[in-house]
Amino acid sequence: MNYRLGVMIIVRKSNKVLVARKVNTDEWQLPAGGRDSGETVLTTARRELLEELNIDLSLALNVDVSFVVSQYEWSTEWKIKRGYDGQRRHIVIVTLPDSVEAVADGLELKEIKWVTIKELFNTLTHKDMCDTIREMIELGELKC
Repeated sequence: MNYRLGVMIIVRKSNKVLVARKVNTDEWQLPAGGRDSGETVLTTARRELLEELNIDLSLALNVDVSFVVSQYEWSTEWKIKRGYDGQRRHIVIVTLPDSVEAVADGLELKEIKWVTIKELFNTLTHKDMCDTIREMIELGELKC
């Protein structure tokens, strides 16, 4: 199978997680993006955070890469449109100090908000993201 490689980023601050809505959709999701050729997982996370949220990764209190990898198949329409069977994303957990602000770029993301991990399950649109978060909690990588 041919999967698009990418990252999904869990941005934490004050026991809350950042969720975002992309332009032209009402779906709430975690910040994410595709890996460019030659990029590492952390390089992609650094680029996506800066491009989409104006967050400099060097300001983070902590950065971890999860043992969990999110992988899923795309619909036939998306397979044709994107040229991949699905997506395989590594998950990066970024903990920010309270002083660091995030701002939706307006080009890819139209809105952001901070929610608790418990609220996250009722906020995220895609079930696969909720399943990934649950798995990370079971492994002890995220605390409620």
